[in-house]
This record gives sequence, C-alpha cells and structure tokens, in this order.
Amino acid sequence: MLHGQEQWTFSPDRPGRYHILVASDIYPSDQVLQLLGVALACGYGRAKSRGMGNITVDGCAPYQWPAVDQPNAVILLGPCAPAKDDPTEGFWRVSTKFGRLEGHWATGPGPSGKHNPFKRPVSYLTAGSALRTSSPRPWYGRLLGDVHPDLQEVRHYAIALACPVRIAMEA
Repeated sequence: MLHGQEQWTFSPDRPGRYHILVASDIYPSDQVLQLLGVALACGYGRAKSRGMGNITVDGCAPYQWPAVDQPNAVILLGPCAPAKDDPTEGFWRVSTKFGRLEGHWATGPGPSGKHNPFKRPVSYLTAGSALRTSSPRPWYGRLLGDVHPDLQEVRHYAIALACPVRIAMEA
C-alpha cells in the first residue's frame, strides 16, 4: 500500500452519539436545533467533501448547569484564546493550532495572487484548563483577527464555554 490511513467508523446499527453544548441567550432551543441542522447539512470536518462527517441532529433541550456553592473558578470546555479581561490565574496548559482555510476560502489565489490555505499559528488554553475567578461567566475567549497573511477578513473562533466549579487552589 503506497498511502495508508487508519479509520474508525461506527456500525450503522449503533451510530456514535455526541452531546453538543450551545450557550445562547438569544435563540430558543427549537431555533438552535434548526440552525445546527442547517450548519451540519453538508457534513462536518476536514473530510466532509469526501462524504465523511455526516451528522444528524436528533434533538435540542435546555440545560441547567448544576448549582455550585460559592464557585471560585471555571473549567474551560473547549480551547480558548483569553481576552484581555479574562482571568489568568489557575491551572492551564497552552497548545498551538496550525489551522487551514476551508471551503471557498481554500481554493484559488488570494488578493496577492498567491494560493495560501494556511492560517497563522494560534496559541490557546486547552480544554480542561481551570481559571480562578470570583464571578464566573458562561464563556471565555475571543474572536481572533489577523490570522491569515493575505485575507484580512478571516477570523479564528477562540471562545470556549465554561463550567463554574469550586476547587482548592493552594499556593
């Protein structure tokens, strides 16, 4: 075999199931369900153009976080690039993503006449990082600009949902 690739698939009679958390003060759950259905209609992920990443949305229901008595931190549920006013004290790990453009952004030359599907590297806090804060918010991070050398309108979504927790943080 010249090129090999290991793939894991779910059995058709036992498809994989994922739970996606969406935070919205704007859209009710039925509209979130509709938006996810439209967004995922053509697949998800890098190999969606080859028929992979087919996802169907089975349902959407409001979720209430468990009550936490006197939270003093949050756990990030995804990667995030902290905003200027986000907390920095805690337990965290930094990683770097070397992203690529997708869809129509990835084809053809850009304004400079060159074809460059690669974004600039983005450093971020990894999922599972704990940030100390006396007033937890439901999300942290920011939308990053200046992530492509040729296409200034390209952005990187570096916002993560966060779960309030109470942890012992000893010096």
